[in-house]
Amino acid sequence: MKEKLFVGSWLLAQVLVTGMALGAESWTAPTVRLPAAERHPVIACAPEELARLRAAYQAGGPAHVVAANIVKATDKFLDDPVTFPPRGGQHNQWYQCDKCELGLKTLSDTQHQCPKCGKIYTGEPYDDVVFKRHHSRNLSQMRQAAWAYAITGDRKYADYVVKILLGYADRYLKYPYHTNSATKQPKGLSGGHIDEQTLGEATALSRQIAPAYDLIHDSPALSDADRKAVEEQLILPMLKNIDKHKAGKSNWQTWHNAAMLWGGAVIGDEAWIRKAIEQPGQGFAFQMSHCLSEEGMWYENSWGYHFYTLDALVETCEGARRLGIDLWSHPNLKKMFLLPIRYAMANGSLPRFGDDVNASTQRIGSLGEPAYLVYREPLLVPYLSKTPTPENIMLGRKIERQALEHKPSPISP
Repeated sequence: MKEKLFVGSWLLAQVLVTGMALGAESWTAPTVRLPAAERHPVIACAPEELARLRAAYQAGGPAHVVAANIVKATDKFLDDPVTFPPRGGQHNQWYQCDKCELGLKTLSDTQHQCPKCGKIYTGEPYDDVVFKRHHSRNLSQMRQAAWAYAITGDRKYADYVVKILLGYADRYLKYPYHTNSATKQPKGLSGGHIDEQTLGEATALSRQIAPAYDLIHDSPALSDADRKAVEEQLILPMLKNIDKHKAGKSNWQTWHNAAMLWGGAVIGDEAWIRKAIEQPGQGFAFQMSHCLSEEGMWYENSWGYHFYTLDALVETCEGARRLGIDLWSHPNLKKMFLLPIRYAMANGSLPRFGDDVNASTQRIGSLGEPAYLVYREPLLVPYLSKTPTPENIMLGRKIERQALEHKPSPISP
């Protein structure tokens, strides 16, 4: 009897989930058309979103603390010297002892020691793994400073961002092209100049470089010559490098698409945005039609890959929304959010699929904020933050009222 009830419940869930697929085949990509003249930021945040964050900074209470912490975190490193590694970073798969197969201990940028046998490694690819950490820190702090400028309008934060942007604009094409192979003559299309993979460069462009440039674009800290350098010597070469690797049915391509949309937006080039959405066999429209199961699971059948890909899709859809392009309307996207909720166990954990053994619905987290803004789906509410965050402040979700108005409801298509 228990088996029959389980099968019946499972079948009901499939009917409810697949019912949402209606209309997916008829979905067409929206028209891409950027305004002739646009003030920045154009994609990092909408005017009303930035206004909410600035208002929180000026006001009191928990929301103020969230906004103020962005500025305070920036102040901690603002006066530190900015240094650039001599070349791009490398995958940490190489950071181990050849004999003991243990992770190395970093003594310095150029000395790396096995904790067991004591052997010291130096040069490529070991130094490059440490260089990657420096690149990551530079880009992360650059983005942080850009938000501090957006919130406060204080030029010192924009000056810091410009220093890093121009530093990479000057170095990007001078850094040797390399892949995640340790060979001296890299082959293949999946490499880069700052990162060893197009995946890493796409993530950096969509999440750090493009937003930072967008947020300080209209600042007096940037001259016309500076903007030309950033766009033509950094962003455009990165876009071309990423686009040469056609990954197709792959989470790599999802991040490639996010990078093309964000990069295209900040340099004002509609062609890159259209490519991110419409490119045959590659773009958002193709992936949403060919990379999901009927129930809404990313084809790699692992919660880890499902959420990792969903992260890139949210970057793409939110960026497009701020450009006036509705990608959230694709019916299969909503399924990707609701499927984990329907499989959640009582403690929020998810059944093991593929190689992800500790998956949880907590991964919905901040991804659920923009999804709730669009769908107003009550099932998402329990997974949203109960305290102010930059995301829910900018999107205007009123947490106290939210908790009263929306309670978990039965599953509905």
